Amino acid sequence: MLHLPALLCLALLSPAQDDLTTYQLKPNPKGLREVRAKVLAVEDTRARLRGVVNGETREGWVDLKWFTDVSALRVLKSAASSTDAASQVRIARFALSTGNLAEAEKAWAAAVQANGGASPDRAMEKALASQRANALESRFHEEVYAGKVDAAERTLAKLLKEFPDSGAAKKAPALRQQLDTKRQMAAAEVARAKAEKVETKRERLLAPAREKIAQATAAEQRSLSDRGTETQAKNASLSSVRSADAALATIDRATKQMQGDAELATAATALRSEALTVRKRSLLNLGSYSLTRGQYHNALGYVNGILRYAPSDADALGMRARIETAANEDADWWGGVPTVVGRTGRVVPHSRR
Repeated sequence: MLHLPALLCLALLSPAQDDLTTYQLKPNPKGLREVRAKVLAVEDTRARLRGVVNGETREGWVDLKWFTDVSALRVLKSAASSTDAASQVRIARFALSTGNLAEAEKAWAAAVQANGGASPDRAMEKALASQRANALESRFHEEVYAGKVDAAERTLAKLLKEFPDSGAAKKAPALRQQLDTKRQMAAAEVARAKAEKVETKRERLLAPAREKIAQATAAEQRSLSDRGTETQAKNASLSSVRSADAALATIDRATKQMQGDAELATAATALRSEALTVRKRSLLNLGSYSLTRGQYHNALGYVNGILRYAPSDADALGMRARIETAANEDADWWGGVPTVVGRTGRVVPHSRR
């Protein structure tokens, strides 16, 4: 059998030989990368090669282990006959040993056909079946990893149907558990994504209300500041009420759009309470402002604005009572003459006719 020195000689074959084929070599101590030769015969795991070195024909047996898997397979194929079952089985066995299931299946099909449709090698047949089952198991894992649970389900069913006695099939309970776990994870991910989408919609609908409440609160603070005039304070309170009303309208629209959503309903209730609270404080400030100026009609309007949302509000009812008392006292001051509220909101005497 030829070893590396012989391969070195074959590597120097003249490229002028048209019937020579180049075969790639595995890394070796001599640093050879390829050899050009003609395959004369194959026997088990070695091949008889012929080439020309320095004008002389040289030939000998070379172990297939020196060739790359692809080149070794080419060597085996070059000496095989489609009608020779043994040579096709040899190709199938080698291809299977290198993990090339496709080539192994192809050679095995040729071997069975050459053997009249019967299995020419039971051990090889069993080994191929095991590899097919393993290939299905590998595909199953790949599909599960990729989240293709339906495809993985079909692959597992195929494995159990075609190779029920294989080692891979015996792992069926564990594979099924893995598939169920992945399915649950996928369902959880879908649910999470859906929840995030709903939460985004909630925030989009309620964010303007939060902004308006913040504006209402800021305006209220300006109204209480001693830096401006009384008119500026009044205008700030009015701005606060308008912002609170805008917040309430936004909350109503959001609640209508997502009717039945418990989380939005809870958030909307809390925001409504905030808006009504700041609105009430500003209206009370406006009512007090108007009351001290005798603008009873305006004062009642502000108080009624509170009672529209909270008919039993103690603060609003208390202020309304004070307004009515003040209006009556004002009427008494006019000598019991019937009074009316003018455009300015002041109580003025009603002319008798």
